[in-house]
Amino acid sequence: NVTSIGDFAFAHCRLLSSITIPEKVALIGRGAFKGCNDLEAITISPGNLHFVLVEGVLFNKNGELIFDPTMKEEIHEGL
Repeated sequence: NVTSIGDFAFAHCRLLSSITIPEKVALIGRGAFKGCNDLEAITISPGNLHFVLVEGVLFNKNGELIFDPTMKEEIHEGL
């Protein structure tokens, strides 16, 4: 029943290579994936109405870039 991923929740987690955004997550905090240089695969649970993947890049439904695994850096400052 996770509804948010807090600020810096996975920051600098160098072993994180994939993550699934649960269905009920509506908020991803500032710096949640900062420094996750091995994060290459993001999945969004079916039914999540708050986030979308476009060619592996994570955006919120407002079109704001959240995380681009090819850039190896987090983009947004929080939503």
